[in-house]
Amino acid sequence: METILGEIVSQIIFLAPLYFINAFLLVQATIMLKLTKKDKFAFDKPLSKRFFGSQRTAIGLLFTVISSALIYSLFFQKTLEGAVLGTGMYFGILGVSFVKRTLNKKEGEKFLLDTIDFIAGAQIFYFAFFGVIFSQILIILIITALLHRTTNIIAYKLKLKKIPW
Repeated sequence: METILGEIVSQIIFLAPLYFINAFLLVQATIMLKLTKKDKFAFDKPLSKRFFGSQRTAIGLLFTVISSALIYSLFFQKTLEGAVLGTGMYFGILGVSFVKRTLNKKEGEKFLLDTIDFIAGAQIFYFAFFGVIFSQILIILIITALLHRTTNIIAYKLKLKKIPW
């Protein structure tokens, strides 16, 4: 039991930067929109409103990949792994956004996969590049869903989000 708990804690620590980056995407988007005055730069425009909604931008992708690479380089000396995880994270978010648009869900509408999209995407890319599946991925996905819900409620109460999910 100690070994499994140790693995879970170790993997959560390894994935912690992704949790912070995911939470910071909301702040990053707000800052970028204020700095760019909304329409000054093409990279702050949605990648495709039709397929991904209005919140998925090239600057969000760049921010995610670069910040992930930097954080993993600083804390784990694993720049490439950080870039791969960050890229997977964003493509996981894009994938779920695409599914939501395909199912005619509205932006901001509650959707279960929104809670685990970034970790699932990161795991898929990590496996594709390094051939490794996190040994406790199911438990990590459950923990991620619970953390995601909790942090969204907190962000809503702090008026950082318009909806509590």
